[in-house]
Amino acid sequence: MKAHLTATALVLVTSLSTAMAESVHTGSEKGSYYNVFCPQVQAAIKKEYFNHSCATSKGTADNIEKVRANPTDIGIGQLDLLADVQDLQIIDADVGMECMYAVTKDSSITSLSGLSGRIPLVLPGAGSGSEQSFKRLQSLDEGLASLRNVSNAASAYEAVQKVVSDEAAMAFFVQFPDTRNDVFKLINENKLSFVPVINRNILRQEVNGTRLYEALEVNVTPQGLLSKLKREEAPSIQTSCTKIALFTGKSDGLEGNAKTDQDAMIAALGNTQRPEKDGWKDMFDNVKTMGQGAIDDVLKKFDK
Repeated sequence: MKAHLTATALVLVTSLSTAMAESVHTGSEKGSYYNVFCPQVQAAIKKEYFNHSCATSKGTADNIEKVRANPTDIGIGQLDLLADVQDLQIIDADVGMECMYAVTKDSSITSLSGLSGRIPLVLPGAGSGSEQSFKRLQSLDEGLASLRNVSNAASAYEAVQKVVSDEAAMAFFVQFPDTRNDVFKLINENKLSFVPVINRNILRQEVNGTRLYEALEVNVTPQGLLSKLKREEAPSIQTSCTKIALFTGKSDGLEGNAKTDQDAMIAALGNTQRPEKDGWKDMFDNVKTMGQGAIDDVLKKFDK
């Protein structure tokens, strides 16, 4: 009987410990959020003796719900999808950007304006950050809202593969601008065209004075050694990008040590550093800011 009670107690303690374990909610186990940005978050909060573990998820929307369920957890996500979230503490630690891309084989498609409502367009998985961002774009543009042949693939890679295999005319996805990524390799190897995801209405979007999107010049093809020696610019496009943000529960309503701890974690999250090893510094150099004159020139091309 005593042995039975001891075993039962052990199970209960283990279950409670598991339930109380705190996490940093990221994305897929192969993604940058899980493998690169989560360790940066862990390093920042460890200075205040927080020991959150990296956890996989379905993406930003899923992360929001997980942090709502356990407000001392942390989430990583796209700022454009966090803009309307009022019940969580959003932290801009300036750790990077995710950019919006559209690719096609059809050389006659040069912008997202004036698309046929019948165009077969494919997005990454249902509920993904890419799908949620595209829905936001549809809310800003009647033409995009009228598209009626939109489907989902399992991932950005598979969405692009459907364009390569002529199962779709265009793929849309949101991703960190890493030209070493398999998605960019697939695009470049098959000579797909990038369609700029940018117009004045997108760039006007803001919430509480925070701009949701920035116009950036983004490298989309790895620069070869010869072009580096010649000091030539790497191939790039102009598109709209949104910040990678961190979020957790607010300390409002907490008292005593619980409030002190949550305030300390929020402050520590603000000190999260950008990754620099394994070529990540070079990847941040893939993204360049644009002067207002250059932005105006781009918008003249792609605005209705």
